[in-house]
Amino acid sequence: MGVSGGRRINSPGPSLRLCIFKAHVCTRTAFHQDPNHESEAPYKEFLRRIVQQHDIRFVLDLHGMSDRHRFGLALGTMNGRSCPDHEPIILQTLQAHSFHPSTKAEVHTFDRLRWDHFVLNHSRFTGGLYNHTVTKFAVEELGIPAVQIELCSSLRVVQSITTDGRLVFVGDESGIETAVRTLITLVQRLAALV
Repeated sequence: MGVSGGRRINSPGPSLRLCIFKAHVCTRTAFHQDPNHESEAPYKEFLRRIVQQHDIRFVLDLHGMSDRHRFGLALGTMNGRSCPDHEPIILQTLQAHSFHPSTKAEVHTFDRLRWDHFVLNHSRFTGGLYNHTVTKFAVEELGIPAVQIELCSSLRVVQSITTDGRLVFVGDESGIETAVRTLITLVQRLAALV
């Protein structure tokens, strides 16, 4: 059983813990610093305890990026170093769910958001080559594989409403459904490996 957004959810077992860990930590703790910019942070120490207590064997480090990047997902694997045995499964899973691999140069030419495209190790989203990400911490400090996944706003925000009730953003319903199905499948496939 887990808690998400104040609601209780049934957990089908350890595989779901893989996916909801970060959301759980963020809702259950009040860390006011970005753990991706600090080599030592309370969030990372909390992660260390959770990994040890629950025998976590893979970390999905989920993030959000702006739609201005014009692609749906960015995967950061520290250029293949953070999860070399799992990267092929991750890529296969995305492609099986109709996400198309693209290069940084290709997405730069997009004239609009194409949420069904992903970039592996985009220079801005490497998973930890240049800063102290949670992915890098999991790999280097905890000794477990990890991947950083950035989801564009249209794949993770259903809608955004101002305090006075104005609708200012609506996500892509089909894209959100595809992203959720993809993450569920990814968690299941990774859980089968670890």
